[in-house]
Amino acid sequence: MWKNYLKIMYRNLWRYKAYSLLNILGLSIGLASTFLIFFVGTSGTQL
Repeated sequence: MWKNYLKIMYRNLWRYKAYSLLNILGLSIGLASTFLIFFVGTSGTQL
């Protein structure tokens, strides 16, 4: 079952290259900014 999911994922990545790149880029920017906000927020408040 996982093999089928991976096959579909690779097929869609190659078929829709620009759309996939935009989604992956947006996800990575969102995760990086979330971690940055979390680390800055926790390091600024010392109890």
